[in-house]
Amino acid sequence: MEQITPELARWIALGAQGLASDAGFASGKLGAAQVIGQLGYIQIDSIAVIQRSHHHTLWTRVPSYRPEHIEELNQERLVFEYWRGPAASYLPMQDYRYHQATMERYAASGHYQAWLAGNQELADFVLKRLTEEGALSSSQFDAPAGFKRGTWWNRKPAKIALEMLFSTGRLMVSRRNHFARVYDLAERVLPDSLDLSKPTDQEIACFAVQRALQANGIISAEESPWHIAGKNQAQLALEELAAVGRVVPVSIRGKEGAFYTAPQALSAQASTEHAEIHLIAPFDNLIIARSRLLSLFGYDYHLECYLPTHKRKLGYYSLPMLWGDQFVGRLDPKADRKTKTLLIHHIEAEGSVDPSAYTEPLARKLAEMAHFNACERVVIEKSNPPYMEQLVTRQLHALGV
Repeated sequence: MEQITPELARWIALGAQGLASDAGFASGKLGAAQVIGQLGYIQIDSIAVIQRSHHHTLWTRVPSYRPEHIEELNQERLVFEYWRGPAASYLPMQDYRYHQATMERYAASGHYQAWLAGNQELADFVLKRLTEEGALSSSQFDAPAGFKRGTWWNRKPAKIALEMLFSTGRLMVSRRNHFARVYDLAERVLPDSLDLSKPTDQEIACFAVQRALQANGIISAEESPWHIAGKNQAQLALEELAAVGRVVPVSIRGKEGAFYTAPQALSAQASTEHAEIHLIAPFDNLIIARSRLLSLFGYDYHLECYLPTHKRKLGYYSLPMLWGDQFVGRLDPKADRKTKTLLIHHIEAEGSVDPSAYTEPLARKLAEMAHFNACERVVIEKSNPPYMEQLVTRQLHALGV
């Protein structure tokens, strides 16, 4: 088994994630489709202090991406919405057949069957309206008499029914209207030419492993099931791929266990010259698996927006700063849309890299981020070390931001 350095392992991962300098994605909407095809999914999130995480994740890899592109891809039926584990995500439409087993498992689950036993009439009513009227959002269903909307989980019965039927695959998201889902019958959303043949369990495991390898570059057997295949099935699939030379087992110096990568990935090259800074969204595919992030990059990241204010150390929505193959800090942004100002509440340098080495690429990235968030200027409120604020602000002024 070949042993590789941690640095090479990081560059293999960054190349697969489209965050190396030679990612090669097209511009705009086409590039966004290519990113989703490469990564296998993009997690959807509702937090909007800056552009939502799914938009930010695509923009990070395709600077010409605009938020309307993902909805266009959805309505062109090139992507679809479904659960990737517990999280709502955009997935390539071509992968739909591999998720049918997950939908069927949910439909057969005790949770769904218990709900259906007490809500069959409601489910039939919702399906009847959609059949007769076409795509509808939950706001187009009246709440029952006496219903009082409470906390976020106290949703009206029709909304619950729509999400239950969505999870079983009976419904799909036809489009989004101001971020609200608009549902329709699955057969009216799925393209006529789409392959809907049901894969075997072995085919699903192979798909899951290959998707994980394509998106992550280097994986362990534990990282490969991708929420739709079991660990044992994934391990067998990896061994089968290794037997025919499609993947090779490797060890990473200083780390326990076996890893797998594609043979051609072993020629990955570091690309530190003129490296740009990437500001990584909290739900970005690169960092969403926090244990992998810690193991591979030595970076410990926690999103603090769910903590009470007094317990936050680095901000409500801090974005890790990736420079080359190192995470060098994080910053906490907010787009003030009324004043068209991108506020940076706090920049925190981390690690051993001298911050003055990357203030110029950081300023360029903040200027680009301001434009992406329809802001005309950037204001940095504080930094650690304090001189970072001055250096980056000076660079921003030179850029006219």
